[in-house]
Amino acid sequence: MRIVHVSDLHLTKPFEFGAFWGKRLLGSLSWFRKKQFEHKLTTLEMVFQQLLLENPDIVAITGDLVQLGLAKEIISAKNWLSDQVKDVEIIIVPGNHDIYASESLNNILTQWSKFLKLDEPYHDKFPSCALYGDLVLFGLCSALPTPFWSAQGFIDHEQFYRLELL
Repeated sequence: MRIVHVSDLHLTKPFEFGAFWGKRLLGSLSWFRKKQFEHKLTTLEMVFQQLLLENPDIVAITGDLVQLGLAKEIISAKNWLSDQVKDVEIIIVPGNHDIYASESLNNILTQWSKFLKLDEPYHDKFPSCALYGDLVLFGLCSALPTPFWSAQGFIDHEQFYRLELL
């Protein structure tokens, strides 16, 4: 079994500078001042094409597919992944940029459901669990929406409890 792990793809960009308030305004300012020069989609596409030449069975993505956790970005990321990776299993555990604000998680649960590997009865809560033969992959999510000037993570006791049940 061949697994490729990637993180912090930041494959989308904010759609309009200044169209946001609060934390997203600061995040978009950071994007337009600096991050747009660091996170190039063309480079990411080249890396992904090389990655796929290795014939992985699974691509595990741990966070930050998007910049500001906007609904349009979440949909765009899903479409990009579906276009790039056709015959490879994808597993996603969202990061702090994906769950940038409280409504981001609902959009992720809707748009990325096939990539999250969340099982009943906790179809909207982590940890995720995916079984591949003798291999079991668990994904705990520490991403939380946070206020201005902060980005932190925390894994609550409920995730550990649910992990024991899996």
